[in-house]
Amino acid sequence: MTTKSISRSEKAEERSAGFVLFREEGGSRRYLLLRHRNGGHWGFPKGGIEEGEDDLAAAKREIREETGILDFQPIPGFRAISRYRFLRDGRPIDKEVVYFLARVPGEGVRISAEHSAAGWFSPEEAERALTYEQGRRILAGAEDYLTAGRSGGSQEQSSHKKEEEKAMEKFGFIDRALTELHEKGLYNTIRTIESPVEGWVKIEGKRVLNLCSNNYLGFANDPRLAEAAKRAIDEYGVGPGAVRSIAGTMSLHLELEEKLAHFKGTEAALSVQSGLNTNLAVIPLLMGKEDVIFTDELNHASIIDGVRLTKAQRVIYPHCDVDGLAKALEEHKDIEKKLIVTDGVFSMDGDLAPLPGIVELAEEYGAIVMVDDAHGEGVLGSHGRGIVDHFGLHDRVDIECGTMSKAFGVMGGYIAGPAKVIEYLRQRARPFLFSSAATPADVAACIAAVDILEKTDEPVRKLWENAEYFKSSLQELGFDTGHSETPITPVMLGEAKTAWDFSKRLFEEGVFATAIAFPTVPRGKARIRVMLSAAHTRDDLDFAIDAFAKVGRELGVIGR
Repeated sequence: MTTKSISRSEKAEERSAGFVLFREEGGSRRYLLLRHRNGGHWGFPKGGIEEGEDDLAAAKREIREETGILDFQPIPGFRAISRYRFLRDGRPIDKEVVYFLARVPGEGVRISAEHSAAGWFSPEEAERALTYEQGRRILAGAEDYLTAGRSGGSQEQSSHKKEEEKAMEKFGFIDRALTELHEKGLYNTIRTIESPVEGWVKIEGKRVLNLCSNNYLGFANDPRLAEAAKRAIDEYGVGPGAVRSIAGTMSLHLELEEKLAHFKGTEAALSVQSGLNTNLAVIPLLMGKEDVIFTDELNHASIIDGVRLTKAQRVIYPHCDVDGLAKALEEHKDIEKKLIVTDGVFSMDGDLAPLPGIVELAEEYGAIVMVDDAHGEGVLGSHGRGIVDHFGLHDRVDIECGTMSKAFGVMGGYIAGPAKVIEYLRQRARPFLFSSAATPADVAACIAAVDILEKTDEPVRKLWENAEYFKSSLQELGFDTGHSETPITPVMLGEAKTAWDFSKRLFEEGVFATAIAFPTVPRGKARIRVMLSAAHTRDDLDFAIDAFAKVGRELGVIGR
């Protein structure tokens, strides 16, 4: 038996569906029908079994509808089933897929308009395109079934097949990991935005109110930032062409760092490629194997990764627990170099780090204090200067870092602090030394955002007005909005299924708001996390409130 691909106009990975073709010498064809869905899984049939049908009858009907093939002759003895779970609109969906082999006529297949992207695949092409372990296994089983009892190919072909199978096995651990994500309902189906990020966005052709993004001040599509980016491209080009330490530092980078230092009230600042890179730059450089790091148990993943890259001893203290931190510091008081690192604002609940208490303990025990203010800058303090300004702790917090991708609406990260710390980072921090500099357009847009906040606090005030109105309205309806001290608004729902159902219904009502459940938050603490923006109007908020009220009553979350 040989296999051969029927010519097609598109590449396999661009197709939404495919008919895997096994061609037998002599002209008759046998094939396995598969559909490309859900992160690389292939399955058939696509729909449900109608009343009075069994799965084979459903398969015949769908094949006729989608291909125009009327002569469908199932091959007895082959029937395979795969079961998996995936998330759709934040809700776990269990699916069972049935596979058949059949003999079909030799003439070409007619694909329906709905599936015009579908086409014939050879088994080899299908195997290369598959990422789902069960699908590949079934594909191999179908080919083995068809070749069983035959003399098969040459010894050389058999050896080649074994080599291919061996090569695929190298990544078997990925197949198993993806399978586990599907089965546990943790597979993340990522939505695609088809418009600028504003108060409203277009998703899969549908216009929805955006309550998901970190675009706190509405800067992500601000014309002033866009114009600054365009001017920078005209003057500096599209890319720096090098790392900062060789030939990638432009005058724009230095201008941004000077403005950030002034904005944050520190001696100096350093810009890097992302907020994540700030923690990977600072923590491993400052702390070694003889040192100890104290980190809040709910710190962001980038802090956790920065801590893991060191050989320092790490102490995880209870969330926002100053007494717990004091006890830990007392137990390690004889270690010379100590670092306390915390988020300024915790993104899941919107609560603030108890920074005044942390600073007092740091001064008592001689510890360095570092704050990741990713969700505080542009939100807290005068003109959005952040949590340090909010608590009046300038010159008492040693290092501030954060991102330019949230309130500032662009891309990149910064580190602000004493000049000697910033200079040390310039000399030794690996993300600064070994990753290309930020693009001129991004840097110029960041400068424009800082300039706007230096001149006015109107976007910050609008954000807080929106947050207070939205929270109080939901609370009046009977929703539990947690203990947030910021515009981050967790609408607490308890069980994961309730949160997934709620998110799905909101989307149907025109509101894009994601469900957050275990393992991101503890079991029984699932919620809809609402991210408000200065870009939202009062009418937008009323639209969202009405949708929450409608869905909340439908699902029994609030009373009627």
